Amino acid sequence: MDTEEFKTVFPGIYVSTDTRAGNRWMTNRNGVYTAAGVGTAIAGKRGHIGIIDDALSEQSAKSDRDVREINQWYYGGFESRIMPSGGQLIINTRWRVDDLSGYLLEQEKMLKENGELIGDEWVVIKIPAILDEESALLLNKKAGDSYFSPTVKGGYGWPIERLQQLKRQYEMAGQSYMWSALYQQHPVAHEGNLFQREWFQEWPGDEPPDIIHTIMVLDPAYTDKKDNDPSAYMVWGLFKDDGGLINMIPIASKRDHMQFPQLVAAVKDAIEDYIPDNVIIEGKASGKSLIQTMRQRGIPVQEFNPDKRGDKKMRAIACGDILSSGKIWLPLQKKWAMEFLEEALAFPYGKHDDLVDCFTMAVLFAKDTHLLMHREQETEWLREQEDQVPRKPRKYY
Repeated sequence: MDTEEFKTVFPGIYVSTDTRAGNRWMTNRNGVYTAAGVGTAIAGKRGHIGIIDDALSEQSAKSDRDVREINQWYYGGFESRIMPSGGQLIINTRWRVDDLSGYLLEQEKMLKENGELIGDEWVVIKIPAILDEESALLLNKKAGDSYFSPTVKGGYGWPIERLQQLKRQYEMAGQSYMWSALYQQHPVAHEGNLFQREWFQEWPGDEPPDIIHTIMVLDPAYTDKKDNDPSAYMVWGLFKDDGGLINMIPIASKRDHMQFPQLVAAVKDAIEDYIPDNVIIEGKASGKSLIQTMRQRGIPVQEFNPDKRGDKKMRAIACGDILSSGKIWLPLQKKWAMEFLEEALAFPYGKHDDLVDCFTMAVLFAKDTHLLMHREQETEWLREQEDQVPRKPRKYY
């Protein structure tokens, strides 16, 4: 309050000499400031503005119990202290998907979907160090650039090259999750339940690679009820890396609750937009009608029978060899790609698995058709092809 900035914004306001305790003091205009630790009792105190700063530390984020206790403390211990017309500000590093911010946003989302949301919604301000597509649009900048421009006032900043090097250092230390939390404000699990974070490669830049083959996969569900599973599709592209090996990257993704006519229209539009070489539909009960309808409209679709591969978990395990060999890339600047990553790392215990189903179908289809192989297997195959010397046939007739 002694800074020039404060005096400019709040002229004539200063701390009263009557109260200068570290956790409670007053201003000369009868304003009151009270500080307390997260999780402590603040009963008997009311406020027009409540601020929570870093409710979860890096250490407490590792404890499910601590996270749960902080989330449970919020309503009885903090929110109930705010005056009816008051406001709230929560500032935190996003260490976990289910931290206090994530917990409150998920509750708001559920209330909104059920038509039960009353009052103001949370306003989320998230500015990552390396701008993603969403933040770049808001700031009128280019996705993939550094938010900390070297041309800021004072002549200093963090150029994108420095941030990329720092990001790489975190990856080499096996701490991609920490980079994502500290610098990107986007929490991901430290390690996946079946899929490991380091298995997914992050595609650099805003433009996709040169795609040589596309596979569209659909996991349909015919209902617009929010309580049921949504329909989902993903479009995956195959491309060659610098060594000539085939890799895979998603180029589109959609998940929503749709009735059958809406689903048919959405699939038709996606096929027209991305012109996939293969359209794969899971042949369960809800997929049979879609397969039949698409074929009646002259769209060649292929049925995927999941029962032959075991349950969802077994199908995911069957994709582990491709994934662990570093052949799956994600454009994490795209919001939908980050949503897929979060779902994959939470699988099989997460709330949704529709995009994971699409992913496993795409990988298994590509493996079955020899479009995609384990890195070592493909390297050996290419070596054998190079070693084969064409010979003239002994007989021509």
